[in-house]
Amino acid sequence: MLITDEGKVRSHMTYSTGPQAAHGFIVSNIESIYQDFIDKGIKVNKMSNYQGLSFGFSDPDGNIIELWSDNPIS
Repeated sequence: MLITDEGKVRSHMTYSTGPQAAHGFIVSNIESIYQDFIDKGIKVNKMSNYQGLSFGFSDPDGNIIELWSDNPIS
């Protein structure tokens, strides 16, 4: 749900398994970005492989953002 009962917009959707990103971006070098974030001390979620590699993180305001790999089409 992106809109709460109070009419406020959330930055994520809430499922029974927890919050999921509402904002996502496709990147071509996800593994290097993932390592760069870790090296810079940015807290990232575990890399997953569901329809391409992806991982999520929160911006300083707590908005959940997800990055997806730009996998070539076979």
